[in-house]
Amino acid sequence: MKTKPVLPFLLSVLSFPRGIIRAEEPLQDLPVRTGKMTFAEGSFFLMLLLSFVCVGAVVVPAGAAEEPLIPAQLNVLLPKIIAGMSYEAIEKVLSPAYPKLEAQRTLWTGRGEIRFQLDSRFSIAISAIQDAGSHAVVSNNPRISIFDKLNKLQLDIISQPLE
Repeated sequence: MKTKPVLPFLLSVLSFPRGIIRAEEPLQDLPVRTGKMTFAEGSFFLMLLLSFVCVGAVVVPAGAAEEPLIPAQLNVLLPKIIAGMSYEAIEKVLSPAYPKLEAQRTLWTGRGEIRFQLDSRFSIAISAIQDAGSHAVVSNNPRISIFDKLNKLQLDIISQPLE
């Protein structure tokens, strides 16, 4: 997994001038010596802690931000998937672009999804209903879900009328 470079950020935090870190004299002479933390020392440790928290928030997959959410070849094919299409019809549309296309048939209960594994990274699920012949076909207002295993991302495309 590629990550954005954070080394310059860490170096700037770790090269914070340590000359202002100092401890004052103990407040009392006790068997266990206690000290008072000065503002400069406390702020350094606070800044160090916050820098590690920020680094954790900055480390994201670099490739995910640089590529479209929907793969280009799939984006061209999605408008060709229309209501009433069966597994076989959708397979004919998708197979030229995805030679390793695999239908993922599940137990059909009259309502559900038509699923395909496009390649090792992407899969697609399209909402379906049962036609007169008891076969799964794409519903009238389909919900299309695209799953990206690499980036652990699910993109849902929902068709519904606005008021």
